[in-house]
Amino acid sequence: MSAVARAPARLALRRAWASDDFRWGAGIVVGALILRIAFVLLFGRTKVGFNDTFFYQLVADSLAHGHGFTFGGHQTVHWPPGYGFLLGGVYAVFGTSMVNALLLNAVLGSATVGTVYLVALRVFGRTTAIAAALGVAVMPGQLIIGNVALSETLYTLMLVGFIALATLLEWRPRTVVLLGVLAGLAALTRGEGFLFPVIVLAMWWWRGLRRQAILRALAVAAVMLVTVAPWTIRNAVVVHAFVPVATNASDTLWSGHNSSAQGGPVYAPHTLLLKARGANFELAEANLLRREALKFAVHHPLRELKLIPLKLAALSRGDSFLIDTWLNTRGQHAIEPGTATVVGVIADLASEALMVATILAVVLFRRSLWRIPMMRGVLVFLALAIPLYGFVYYGNVRYHVPLEPLMLLVIAPALGAAWAARERFLPKSEQAA
Repeated sequence: MSAVARAPARLALRRAWASDDFRWGAGIVVGALILRIAFVLLFGRTKVGFNDTFFYQLVADSLAHGHGFTFGGHQTVHWPPGYGFLLGGVYAVFGTSMVNALLLNAVLGSATVGTVYLVALRVFGRTTAIAAALGVAVMPGQLIIGNVALSETLYTLMLVGFIALATLLEWRPRTVVLLGVLAGLAALTRGEGFLFPVIVLAMWWWRGLRRQAILRALAVAAVMLVTVAPWTIRNAVVVHAFVPVATNASDTLWSGHNSSAQGGPVYAPHTLLLKARGANFELAEANLLRREALKFAVHHPLRELKLIPLKLAALSRGDSFLIDTWLNTRGQHAIEPGTATVVGVIADLASEALMVATILAVVLFRRSLWRIPMMRGVLVFLALAIPLYGFVYYGNVRYHVPLEPLMLLVIAPALGAAWAARERFLPKSEQAA
């Protein structure tokens, strides 16, 4: 790049740095990255457990070495490919190491902080943006989940990024394409990504705009399906069946609808899996578990009703549950017991306080919040979690962690208003100081 070409870039950077908004945002993002890297170095789960991290590690390593999306030497359709492909790219460049996976999560988590700051800055102003971004930066659940090689950190960035783009961009054909592609990539990372067009529907759902809202949501959904289609075709070639993204949704469905269900994660016993018959075990298992789950739901309606509060309770458990389930599980205690207790207490207090504050904000300020297009999208997506995890699937702390930045966007205006109004209650001597 010539000196002439570099000059405008330097000028633009200098102008940006002169902005208080930019300096605040950059400072919070850099602080979030430093905090996350420190967490990785101190408490990172660097050993693979016999869980989802085992899959992501093997698949990413396979992709990095040019062997395709395989698990145990065989083509797989069991898990969504999004995070595995991203991790495989990192491994191809920097080497296969769980530390590299966690450092990737640190970057993704910091990007989420910056995205929250940008959208809150545009909608509410600097004070609220600072409150929301700082909340995401230091939220214990966000730090803990980033210390495990799971897809949640990437999905959280995609969710917040989708809301930000839908808020910040003017509605043009390229906006439809961008939102649809991002929704498709999110669906290829976690199945909840298929619900992203509902955010567009909610944001534009206002008097005189409802037909437009429906058309825009449908347009985004169409691009999303086109984005997912190549992977669906790949799955059809591999297993000769229609598998839109992955078969693991059937496992999740069964966990919420069986005789052993208690609201949280339950795994199918070996005796049941022996009944899976077919040329491809992953497909046969999915068909079996889906069939058994639907049969249980139809024949046990009262039990299904009793499971709803149990699922919601499991969904809303404190974030300390992530420590025992993912960080300090078999093979490695990433956090020493004493430290784990302290971190766990802080994580529980933070996550429970956030959920209570979100409910209070919705109850007290629902009309004001609903008038803001971005908040309509946030509130509707949060509301979808109740039937999705309270009835269709099951409750899991992993499922509410990606929603925490959205909750912080809900309560941040109240925090910002309280901070802005603090001068009313300060003594005159402190105000002068």
